[in-house]
Amino acid sequence: MFILLAAWRKTNPLDSVQDRSANTYAEAGVSITITSLTNALAFAVGAITSFPGVRVFCMYSGIAIVFAYLFQLNFFGACMIYDGYREKQNRHFLTCMKVPIISKDDQTSCCQQSCCRGDPNKAGVGQDGKDHNDHLIMLFFKKYYGPFLTNVWVKVVVMIVFLGYLGVAIWGCVQLMEGVQLSKLAGDASYVARFLEQDDRYFSEYDVRVAVVVTEKLDYWDPDVQDRVENMLAEFEDTAFTYGKNVSESWLRDYLAYIDRICSNPMLPPSQQLNLTDKDSFIECLRDRFLNVQGFTKYGHDILFNEDGTEIIASRFFVQTKEIDGTLKEKNMMTKMRELASGASVEAIVYHPAFVYYDQYIAILPNTLQNLGIATGAMLVVSLFLMPHVVNAVWVTLAIASICTGVLGFMTLWSVNLDSVSMIHIIMCIGFSVDFSAHIVYSFVTAKESNRDAIVVHALYSLGVPILQGSISTILGVAALSMAPSYGFRTFFKTVFLFLVIVFGLVHGIVFLPVMLSCWGPQGGAVKVNGNRLSDVARAQNRNENPLMTVSMKLWLDHLKEDNRQRNKGTTESQQNLTANPEMGFSLKPI
Repeated sequence: MFILLAAWRKTNPLDSVQDRSANTYAEAGVSITITSLTNALAFAVGAITSFPGVRVFCMYSGIAIVFAYLFQLNFFGACMIYDGYREKQNRHFLTCMKVPIISKDDQTSCCQQSCCRGDPNKAGVGQDGKDHNDHLIMLFFKKYYGPFLTNVWVKVVVMIVFLGYLGVAIWGCVQLMEGVQLSKLAGDASYVARFLEQDDRYFSEYDVRVAVVVTEKLDYWDPDVQDRVENMLAEFEDTAFTYGKNVSESWLRDYLAYIDRICSNPMLPPSQQLNLTDKDSFIECLRDRFLNVQGFTKYGHDILFNEDGTEIIASRFFVQTKEIDGTLKEKNMMTKMRELASGASVEAIVYHPAFVYYDQYIAILPNTLQNLGIATGAMLVVSLFLMPHVVNAVWVTLAIASICTGVLGFMTLWSVNLDSVSMIHIIMCIGFSVDFSAHIVYSFVTAKESNRDAIVVHALYSLGVPILQGSISTILGVAALSMAPSYGFRTFFKTVFLFLVIVFGLVHGIVFLPVMLSCWGPQGGAVKVNGNRLSDVARAQNRNENPLMTVSMKLWLDHLKEDNRQRNKGTTESQQNLTANPEMGFSLKPI
């Protein structure tokens, strides 16, 4: 919306509404299409992630971006055109009644000048329509900020600051923490959050009890099988994350001790003694006697018999973890438990209800890097097709990569971990980071000036105001979330407010990127053919130009061939063709 308004403001009010709207869409339409398409693609990439909540959010947001794009180009554009007709007919902005045109020199009150007069600019505007309705901030960017930014020493300082920013961002990426504590997923005032916080603070010495489930049908009465199960449990108990066998729960240990103490007592009559290696005696004593003894009835949930109760299909053991006081330890503990289970001599799995949350710590970083890579590649492809020059598409992609690196790195400085919540915000940053950069780069490449510094000043003059308006409106939109009693909303505010809008998107759009373009951007040309600079056409011959621009290049080359043919014939038509050729549909004139 702000881009369309800025482009409309630059048009000549003396032109027809059709011409003004055509010029507006010609200047703003492509950059708006680039940003909307890349935003939608970023959310489409996020929709392929393995986290259901992230998928739902990305699908919803991607569709919303598409509808917002259609709304802006059609409904808002139509309203802007209707207001152009009102302005053309010199009607009041509120009542739409015709009002007289009052000269700027007429002595009128402030209220009358603001509400009850025609447009005084029409009385003094030149035929070129320049500077007829410039915003004060537009003039600031044009006369002060732009020339200041193009000074050599300012460029050097900006580049040093950029390298420092990039270094801190990369350091932050190395220090980035993964995962989120369970207490943060509930509201700040929730009793669940208070319970989990106090549980972590006072009872973290004895943490989760991990279940080791033997899924294989074993002959537990066989001494060799008993040794294999015991060795497997010993491996789980002998880690940096678990206590020893004294605090583990093993029905097999207690049952063997029970048999040794009660049923295998040599003082008992031979008829009451049991043979531990006999299947029927082992199963019968376990099922009918041991599981009915007070203190051992809890093991009834740890042993799964077949339908007739003659075999053990599966069984479960518990090992006690200790001092798992951080997301990194939680991830490492779960990974270690699964490695031991996969390498055990019997078929086994490990489980705890909290593993559902710990699993995200393993998947979050690969998913985030995958989304960043695919989305950045998609941005490059879109920019290559819609940007008039390949180099500019590369600059947009580099700006996206720089912003995403800053987002990931500086999250560490504001105590934001990489989790499913912040992953949503990072996907948003992938799409939104292209907005300011694409607008600036597209304005740079479509400028008429031939000098890089002059082109940068023109780009800032054209888009500085809408970039500031977009930043301020976004700040106002998310400001209410800064005090929200929810970790998710506060993380959203931190990401959008500090990273995307204030630091990375805005600074890249009006500081870093203009300086880099003024130093290494494509050089402008001195002649335009069908809106394309001759230097651009020349570069197209070296295969550095966007393939979509080859039609204009072909028309220009055909024009030169026709002109040479006419020159060889000695006719005077060539002089007219150099000025205009309506049949060819383009003109050649100096800038």
